[in-house]
Amino acid sequence: MSRLPLLLLLSTVGCVAGPVNPEIDGSDVPVVPDCRIVADGAITADELPVVPGIAARYTRNAIGAPVTFAIDGAEDEDGATVWDFSDGPDDIGATFTTLDPAEAWFGSIFPEADFASPLLVETPELVGVYRVDDAAGELLLLGVTTALEVPAASRTLLIYDEPVVSLRLPLEVGATWGQQATFRDAVIAGVPNAGVEDWFFEVDAAGGAKLPGGIAVDEVLRIRSSVRRTTAVSLGTPTTELHKLLWTAPCFGEVGSVTSSATISGPVDELRRYLP
Repeated sequence: MSRLPLLLLLSTVGCVAGPVNPEIDGSDVPVVPDCRIVADGAITADELPVVPGIAARYTRNAIGAPVTFAIDGAEDEDGATVWDFSDGPDDIGATFTTLDPAEAWFGSIFPEADFASPLLVETPELVGVYRVDDAAGELLLLGVTTALEVPAASRTLLIYDEPVVSLRLPLEVGATWGQQATFRDAVIAGVPNAGVEDWFFEVDAAGGAKLPGGIAVDEVLRIRSSVRRTTAVSLGTPTTELHKLLWTAPCFGEVGSVTSSATISGPVDELRRYLP
């Protein structure tokens, strides 16, 4: 299997409807009035709202051109960690928004879905399909599909036997979760396939972030994740791994992320950042 489908799945980690303003000093991103922060180092379900119709633009480096990023951030004058997303490559960009599954061709396939959202900057036509479990405080990835009903030769439709817990709230440093997920009778870019994935997540750091335009975001948490996939049909090795670091903030969502096929310690395959 090509590397793209695994990137699609890893990109679901921390996916929300799009950034909304946490009303932090210095932020000019549009406000969602009913979202309020409790600055306690944790992110609750109330602080990560799914907001229909909110548009968020993300940009990334060119495919096949690894870049460096200071994943450990730098200390500010108060000794707090700050990650700098204010500058970086913008070779590829896309505007993300949420979709109503009931109005999409795949609605009857995912009758329990609450929303769908693009996963990758370079292929916004591919979406993750989600259900929000309020009782458990979980964002569940039900599957991945093409947003439009395209011909079978280029269609993607992957349904997990059991949903993947892509977020478990509240988020706070030290939280971990993981699972093994399987999918059968899938079609990825027109090719039938099946496989098993081992997922792991850890919230491993906290701090602030800088965005373009002088925007500062506080109460940022970093989520470290990895997925190891073994497939029935493959190009090259049947087992592949991907690693991701994602920065998210309350009442905001994804600030940025880095993704790599190897343990993240040097140049990364993808640097994605929010562009106001």
